[in-house]
Amino acid sequence: MGVLVDSPTSKGLLTIDLVKILPKSRVEILDVQHFMGGAPLLKETAFRKALQDIDFDLFKNTIVGFSNQEKHILPQWASILLAVKFEQNNVWTTWADSKETLYNQWLLEHVEEWDTSLYVNARVSIKGCTELTLSARVYMAYARKLLQVSKVVSFGEKCALVPISKDVSLKS
Repeated sequence: MGVLVDSPTSKGLLTIDLVKILPKSRVEILDVQHFMGGAPLLKETAFRKALQDIDFDLFKNTIVGFSNQEKHILPQWASILLAVKFEQNNVWTTWADSKETLYNQWLLEHVEEWDTSLYVNARVSIKGCTELTLSARVYMAYARKLLQVSKVVSFGEKCALVPISKDVSLKS
């Protein structure tokens, strides 16, 4: 998982760009309408048939967000069945109507797997201005994880760092 390490002149400050942690996979947002056979209401038989007919090879190296742009009334099992079928074919999925929503959810689901060994007793800054709009929930989750290991955690850019914590109990 990626990290942007600042130059040696930054006095040992490691800057983490959470966008660099994201997978390089292609992103696909699929509307459930694709699985409803053109019907205004979801019919289980047609829905299951549509799922059986999916060529999952088309989704290799892809992360998928499901959406419901037409605001169809869906039974709860429909989203579960979608996720299970894709996950059985090694395609990571979530419910998301945009690329940003999908990336935010991916980051939240993968925070526990994130290797923080590079940041033990380090001075760390979480980059605030990123290519994508990340939610406060994402920043909170990654800050919590860093607080467990890092000496100093800040947020923002070098020109305007906001201190989040400083743990004087950690020794280098």
